[in-house]
Amino acid sequence: MRTVKWFTGDNHLAEEYQPSGYHFSFAHFDKDKNLVQCHPWVKCKDFLHDALRTQVSEIPTDIFSFKFKYGENPPIDLTKTVMLVATSSNGVDASKELKNSINLLRYFERVAKVKKSKMEEVSATGQKKFKNVFLFVSSRMWLTSPILISMYSFLTRLGATSGVNFDTKYNKTHIENKLKSLQNSKDLPAACTKDVSYLSTVWDKLYKTIKFRSTLFEKQNGFHSLYFKNVGIHEFHDRAGIVSFCKLISPDEKLNEKAKELLQ
Repeated sequence: MRTVKWFTGDNHLAEEYQPSGYHFSFAHFDKDKNLVQCHPWVKCKDFLHDALRTQVSEIPTDIFSFKFKYGENPPIDLTKTVMLVATSSNGVDASKELKNSINLLRYFERVAKVKKSKMEEVSATGQKKFKNVFLFVSSRMWLTSPILISMYSFLTRLGATSGVNFDTKYNKTHIENKLKSLQNSKDLPAACTKDVSYLSTVWDKLYKTIKFRSTLFEKQNGFHSLYFKNVGIHEFHDRAGIVSFCKLISPDEKLNEKAKELLQ
C-alpha cells in the first residue's frame, strides 16, 4: 500500500458547512512512487481550482485561511489528476461509495475519449483525521480548466453520496435521466442534498461541457486562459466553478457568451 507524506502546514480553514463529508487534496508522486500531499484537506471544491490556478499561473492563493504559493507548497502534478479523497462521515463504506464515483467519472471520460480514472486505497498512517484514504488518478483533462476540476469533485461527491447506481454501461440518456430524477427525489440522503440542489442548473449541461470543451475553453500554455486572467481571488473562488459556468456568470464574459450558445 502506498504511503503518503502528509501536508504539515496550517490546516484550519474557514469553510462553509459541507454535508457530503468528503474531503479532497491534490497530491503528486515522489521518485519512489509514494505520495506527497500538496495542501490541507478541503471540503469546499472551490479551493481545488484556487490551488490549481496558482500551480498553473503562479498567481498566489490566500482566501478563507487557505493558502497555496507557487514554489512553497509541494507542486501539483499537471501531467495527470492525482487526488486524495476521504470522508469524515461515520458508518460509511467509502470504498463502495467512491467506486460509484469512479463509474460516474468514467462515463464522462468515455465521452471525452480520455484515459479512465482509477482508484486505490492508500495508507492512512501518519495522520489521525481519517481512518481510510483513497487515491484517484485521472486524466489531465480535468486539470485543464477550473470548470472541469470543479465538475470532477462535484461528480465525485454526487456519485458517492446520492445512493444512485451509476453503471459504467450507461449512455447519455441513462445518465441524464438519473441526474434529472435525483432532483425530484423525496428520500435523499442528507449527505447529497447540497450537490443535488445544484443539479437543476447543471444536469443537462455536463455532457455538452465535456463534448464542447475545446471550443469553450480557450487555451493559453496548454490550459484554460481563465487561469491567467486578472481576476481577484474571491471572484475566481466563487465564479470559476461548474455551477457558475452553467449559470453563465463565470468571470469571463466571452466564455459566458460561448456557453450561452453551446450549452442551451
